[in-house]
Amino acid sequence: MPLDPQLRGQLRQTIQVQHQTGYPTGQGVVTYGAATNVAARLEPHIQSVLTQDGETRDSSHRIVIDSTFTPLLSDIITLPAGAGASMQPRAILSIQQAIDELGATDHWEILI
Repeated sequence: MPLDPQLRGQLRQTIQVQHQTGYPTGQGVVTYGAATNVAARLEPHIQSVLTQDGETRDSSHRIVIDSTFTPLLSDIITLPAGAGASMQPRAILSIQQAIDELGATDHWEILI
């Protein structure tokens, strides 16, 4: 089922997402593919998050995106200019899948 039109209308910003394409080399370098522009709603959101590595880190933003793009924990995200943060790519701390009444993915909520 497509995203609710009211929520889709709130996706007024564009983030850039890069999927990891290579695993760390001996020097710990990870490679990423080309950036994909994704419509999003971006809001400041500070929350302590337990990462998959067992570390506790504080998020700075919550991002909502449509279900047409599937984020991965290994992705990196670059925020738009003027988002109150640096333009450096940021690691994803947490991803939550929002399910609609029919059991399909409605949207994704990402903490960075």
